[in-house]
Amino acid sequence: MDFPSYPLTASRSTGLAHPPHGWRQFLLAWAVLLLSGCSVFWISAYDKEAADRTTEISKQVIKFYQDMLALDADKRKPALGTTLASREGDVESLMRVHLLKEEARQKNEASIKVATNMLASWREFAANHRKGDKTALTDETLDAERSIMERHLRSAFTAEEAKKLASSN
Repeated sequence: MDFPSYPLTASRSTGLAHPPHGWRQFLLAWAVLLLSGCSVFWISAYDKEAADRTTEISKQVIKFYQDMLALDADKRKPALGTTLASREGDVESLMRVHLLKEEARQKNEASIKVATNMLASWREFAANHRKGDKTALTDETLDAERSIMERHLRSAFTAEEAKKLASSN
């Protein structure tokens, strides 16, 4: 595909090259927007509901890991067969709804990526819990998983806070 070429022409008075007339208008308009303080948004606007969803997911994730770590190591596997299994599913449902809502927002790629990664990690950890190898439910593994989930959640909070700051300008 050939793209049209716009030759630069030299000004008679200064001898400097400048773009054709249409480009000058575009550059002038762009400069006016920049100098007038008009901000151009390349990200979605702040969404309090997204921040609230992230807060709820955070509470549920932290509570799940607190409860798991409070149990004796030998009682964790049986607990996953009862009450903790349904809570694990509830957290996944919250994450899936959060991801769907993030996907529905325009210019929201970063938050979609955070929500996707968070859900993928949660699903991987839940599968490891059910698989039942020796290390899946140790304090060390659960601490590491909680740390990873907190990092995802921190990223989600940071993304919304950045949008809040950007929209306040």
